[in-house]
Amino acid sequence: MTLIPAILTACFFALTGLCARRSASLIGSLRANIYRLLIAMLIMGSVLLFSGKYFPPPYSFAFLCIGGVGFGMGGACVLRTLPLLGTPLTLLVVECGAAIASGILAVYFLEDTLSIREWMACLGIISGVALAIYPRETVKLSSLRKGLLFGTAGAILQATSLVASRGVFLSARSEGIELSPLSAAAWRLTGGFAIALLIGFIFSSWKHQWSIRTECNLLIPKGPRPWHAIPLVWVSLNALFGPVLGITAWLWAVSLAHPAIVQSIAACAPLISLPFANKWESFDHPWRFAAGGCISLIGVAVLYVV
Repeated sequence: MTLIPAILTACFFALTGLCARRSASLIGSLRANIYRLLIAMLIMGSVLLFSGKYFPPPYSFAFLCIGGVGFGMGGACVLRTLPLLGTPLTLLVVECGAAIASGILAVYFLEDTLSIREWMACLGIISGVALAIYPRETVKLSSLRKGLLFGTAGAILQATSLVASRGVFLSARSEGIELSPLSAAAWRLTGGFAIALLIGFIFSSWKHQWSIRTECNLLIPKGPRPWHAIPLVWVSLNALFGPVLGITAWLWAVSLAHPAIVQSIAACAPLISLPFANKWESFDHPWRFAAGGCISLIGVAVLYVV
């Protein structure tokens, strides 16, 4: 079993997290999410058009639905959780919760089991992540309840999407069909974009003032500006590292390894992004980051020797 795709997933997710925070701060999280998915669809569509690879219709429909569940509904839950719990606690609930939920769902629905050593390694990884990113500030009880509700829903939806993806890969492999993770990511993205667009249309306040000129001016402001002050740059990078490279690596990883292992390693993305973030809410405990990072690294190393 190779863990390289899972490690790549964590790296790409770390980069997309940095880009997402920057783009959301410039044009808002809902608008940034829709535009990053639109740009990602254009990139993925172009790649698939020129690659000419055939993707069987039953599996394309399956990943379309999977994308609607994970990318669309799950992403909406995460966006709703962020203002309630803040970034650190949201990542803790969603990413680590998804790792636990995906392990349980994979065993129950796919009968995809792990050894005791692998379970302990996964537990060590998410424990290290939890130690590193657990926030110092307390959250109001009312916000905590709502945030945990939406965050748990997001974790379960993300885990369901991951386990279902592995189930489709295994089903196709049993029929002698090797599905392309890139094509699967494209179909998953299409389903996620459709649901995200629907949610954005229903709940967004900016749909009533929408115009092509206004949106273009927001993405590419007039007048001379440094590149890091142009929203389109960050939205495009967010699309590249997230829905394109990150999800492709994520699906590649889950086609080879147990969902709990893949999600546990992917949950290390905050640990990778922290050293590169100049300011990120309440992460002001370097000893916790160092200790948590070491614990997670040991967990990953144990998986390599399994």
